[in-house]
Amino acid sequence: MNPKGCSFLLALFVVVVGLGLGYGKFRAQQRKALRDARIAQWHGPLLAMLGHPPHVSFRNQAFSVSGFLCGEFAEAAASTVPHFQRFVVSPDHVVVVGARAYTSSGDELARRQWRDDQARLDQLTARGATPEHAFDAVAWDPHCQ
Repeated sequence: MNPKGCSFLLALFVVVVGLGLGYGKFRAQQRKALRDARIAQWHGPLLAMLGHPPHVSFRNQAFSVSGFLCGEFAEAAASTVPHFQRFVVSPDHVVVVGARAYTSSGDELARRQWRDDQARLDQLTARGATPEHAFDAVAWDPHCQ
């Protein structure tokens, strides 16, 4: 093979490798942006329920196989260490935190799910369960384990 052919093949190889690396980086950024957008979309009902505080910290959040977002949040406090509290957000935007269920959705299915979840939480706490145990029974254990 002559030197021009080798140079051409080497240049072609460099271009192909560069395009492959660039495409891989682009796809990774695209996946991250999509994941961040989905998490931001799911945090909307939680932030509405909290009354749009100036700063909410999230940690250990993940989508479950069933489509529920599970995680922890804390409101930033200037004088104390933040106390993280677990939450579960359903696909129809029903938020369960502690022994309370919330929704900002006007959809009838979401409203029905919210009423059912709150009724179960009230029933468990009336029987003597702590808010944490009621939360585990209604939201965390069925959807986030």
